[in-house]
Amino acid sequence: MLVSSIYFPIFATDFTFSLSPSFGIKSGEMGEYVFLKDCSYSDDKLSYLEWNFKNPYIALESDMGYKAFSIENKVSYGFGAFTDTMTDSDWQNVSYSNLPNSQYKTNYSESDNFTKRDVSVSTKAFLSFFPLDWLCLKPLFALDFEYMRFAAKGGKYYYGKQYGYFYYKYNDSKNNSTGSFSGDVLWYRRWSLFTWFGFGAKARLFDKISLEADFFISPYSFALDIDTHCLTSTRYIDITEASFNSYKISLSLITPLADKSEIGLNFSFLSSALSRGKTYSKDLNSRFSKYLQDTSSECGMDEKTFNVSLFYKFYLF
Repeated sequence: MLVSSIYFPIFATDFTFSLSPSFGIKSGEMGEYVFLKDCSYSDDKLSYLEWNFKNPYIALESDMGYKAFSIENKVSYGFGAFTDTMTDSDWQNVSYSNLPNSQYKTNYSESDNFTKRDVSVSTKAFLSFFPLDWLCLKPLFALDFEYMRFAAKGGKYYYGKQYGYFYYKYNDSKNNSTGSFSGDVLWYRRWSLFTWFGFGAKARLFDKISLEADFFISPYSFALDIDTHCLTSTRYIDITEASFNSYKISLSLITPLADKSEIGLNFSFLSSALSRGKTYSKDLNSRFSKYLQDTSSECGMDEKTFNVSLFYKFYLF
């Protein structure tokens, strides 16, 4: 039940400042696509790479407030402590208009995915309103920057054999080839920028427990990735932009520990739907090679990320 009082820090000064160290686990997947332009079929997907990850991380957040206005800044760094999976799928028959009954997966491979870098920086600004003494409402604006770098190594492949320009299914045991990779297979880097606006609330529940919930939607997002295919010595650059295709939810349970300090458990989820853009490629075997736009295809990216973390917040003043 809700009670008539709520724990919000109130001090003699109108200005407050706090720090919040935290640690947690970030898991999810990043999708990388290639689509055929002017495709003869409803599904124009040529290729899909799924990068799965599960990274422990540490973070530090600062919160500065003056009266009703506050700004929160956060930096986090993830560690590639766990090996996950990268899968690579191709639909080679999509390129031909006379194969309507052959739009199945023709190539498939799995490799070990190693996280080499996981860095994010965010800032959030909001105003706090108290319509009730146990309830705080907040309009929100935020910016998130994220950089992820992966390396896919080793693994197995299943490729449908080619007959003329027709490809068999990847799992057709009578008409496929199988084998294994060794060493580096793919390197992948992605830079993402999200703008957010949303709404938040913090309420006092039971005795000395507060629940805080934020919901965001992104009016604009931008992503750039660099994908290096080590086995073919080809590098791709993909660029996408999108509007209102991403949302983020954050839930926190908070309890005070002592004067000017509190501890909390946070859960957050980010979903960025598929966005399409331009793709460029370069032959790494030629020192004179330049990036050229592929006018016959376009790229795509999506992302789903789940975070759980434990934080400790202390107020300096």
